[in-house]
Amino acid sequence: MRNHKKFPYLLALVAFALAALIATGCGSSNHDGHTATPKANAVDRAFVRSMVPHHHSAVQMAKMALEAGRHRQVKDLAASIVSTQTAEIAQLSGIAKSVGAETGDSSGGMSGMSHGEHMSGDAGDLNTLGLSQEEAGMSMRMSMPGKAKDFDRVFIDAMVMHHAGAIRMARAELARGQNPELKTLAKSIITAQTKEIEEMNSWRVDWYGAATPTSIVPAP
Repeated sequence: MRNHKKFPYLLALVAFALAALIATGCGSSNHDGHTATPKANAVDRAFVRSMVPHHHSAVQMAKMALEAGRHRQVKDLAASIVSTQTAEIAQLSGIAKSVGAETGDSSGGMSGMSHGEHMSGDAGDLNTLGLSQEEAGMSMRMSMPGKAKDFDRVFIDAMVMHHAGAIRMARAELARGQNPELKTLAKSIITAQTKEIEEMNSWRVDWYGAATPTSIVPAP
């Protein structure tokens, strides 16, 4: 009989333990209205939502260079950008779901963009990252000169500005984001795109006599 008396008590303990586990796993709602895991915040979501279209625009520019670039180095870099940043878009889109960030059209939604359209990011997300569209490298127009003689110079100037913006965005994620996957990706972006900026500027010096002017892109 003694064991029968203990049975309801044991059931109550199990029910309490389950309730505690469920409460712990539900996450909490933060100030921007999203339900987030303990390792994601508003900066993480802003970084994802901004970097996806930022990468899409880089891929679009690189595809132009694959067709119109005059130097083999530019074409090789363009192919690398298409491959690397397309893979990172897929990675970002996957992380976006886990941190509660809507990234819109996963295909980029930019395939029909004309060469003169703005590559702009959401002002609210960029503000969360502490950046303007210009600082994020997302305010210039995609005005490439086709197969003109100076295509490679224009491409280098545009991509250096764009890379500098990505580096600033990644630094904001490292400084104030929480998601470990995004922080790792941010470090990778900084390393890879810093190296590519150095390569592009060395080519610009060799081919056109000077690096990309600081008036076009301030130091990242």
